[in-house]
Amino acid sequence: MRGKTHLILGSLSSLELAILYNIPIGPVGLASVLFCSIVADLDESNSNVMNNIIRKDTTKKIHTLLSYFLAIVLFYYSQKVGKNFYLALGISVIVVTLTAKKFTAGKLRNIFIFIFFFILSLNFYLFDFNLGLVFISSLLSLFPFLKHRKLTHSLIMLLIVYGLVHLVEVQTGIRHLAILSTIAYSSHLVLDLTTKMGIPLFYPFSSKNYSLFPLRVGSLFCNMVENILIVIMAIIFSLSLISIGPRFK
Repeated sequence: MRGKTHLILGSLSSLELAILYNIPIGPVGLASVLFCSIVADLDESNSNVMNNIIRKDTTKKIHTLLSYFLAIVLFYYSQKVGKNFYLALGISVIVVTLTAKKFTAGKLRNIFIFIFFFILSLNFYLFDFNLGLVFISSLLSLFPFLKHRKLTHSLIMLLIVYGLVHLVEVQTGIRHLAILSTIAYSSHLVLDLTTKMGIPLFYPFSSKNYSLFPLRVGSLFCNMVENILIVIMAIIFSLSLISIGPRFK
């Protein structure tokens, strides 16, 4: 499913649960719900989530600048060790070309995400901020290097998410944070279950992908189904608000 669909349906699912069970949601809870509804796609460098964090154009420009910089450095050192101009130029072009095939713009985006969450977790730890947040940010720093729709789209990750957010909940005193965040994350898995690719529910014990419907992400029919689901969920949420009333604090 598309990123915006995960964000909207994941958030509405958690908010609907909050209304039905009279669970108050503060700014922190809402932010956690929004984040957990899309964070599973951090394992895909070309996902909408990654594109919104770091734009493709920006990454490509940085990748190009790094390639030019590497070429200049190689040319300079080749000249320094006594190579002639044309040989130094040839070495630079060959090495940069080979490097560009391995070190792609997508991998550069993954490195940026890793550095961001690693520094964040390090600061949480050094300033004794919250042990749960240290573990969560450390885990998120690894997401970009995981295979797409593997560990991040498994049932075991749901347990990990619940456990880590519950740790944050206990240390901060913010009630119901874990259950609401887990519902948002699970909605992501349920939606991806309806796609043709499916998800490996029992990974790492089994790599078999399970799929409920053969929806092809990005197709006209899939986009139409997503929009219908959003409308239906929005109507249900609106009716719940009218009949029960919001429970926000």
